[in-house]
Amino acid sequence: LGLSAVPVIAETIALNTIFDLVRETGCRVHLCRVSSAAGVELIRRAKAEGLPISADVAVHHLHLVDRDIGHFDSHYRVDPPFRSHGDRDALRAGVRDGTIDVICSDHTPVDDDAKHLPFGEAEPGVTGLELLLPLTLKWAKEDGIDPADALRRVTVEPARVAGIETGTLGAGALA
Repeated sequence: LGLSAVPVIAETIALNTIFDLVRETGCRVHLCRVSSAAGVELIRRAKAEGLPISADVAVHHLHLVDRDIGHFDSHYRVDPPFRSHGDRDALRAGVRDGTIDVICSDHTPVDDDAKHLPFGEAEPGVTGLELLLPLTLKWAKEDGIDPADALRRVTVEPARVAGIETGTLGAGALA
């Protein structure tokens, strides 16, 4: 269709390279914006192997798929791109079972001029911060997840991954 592709193999090659480096160095790594079923499976295996890794997914990738771009609506141009229904379902399962630790907003606002271009020329990105809570709760409802458990993916889990102590809300406490 004249558009440059970002195939799943781009993600899996990068993940395998990172895992090799982690095996060699023992370095802890956080993987940002996983987008594919193959990526989720590689992360699941790496965690089972005991590699010190964590991962996140953008909340919009838990809801939208490649077909949602319609007739190449540039508002749906994101990086990584939306993938298939199977990929989306694997991302949801990965969050449910803890393979993916964190749900993030991937807040990457783009001005109107950069979005009102043909799909292939438009800048990738979406405004995501104000959608993080409602889309996380929507995912929880659709997948039968307790809302408090879903909210941990955007609160407690990111803090844990970053090594920040959390626990209570109060004067002088870390929120």
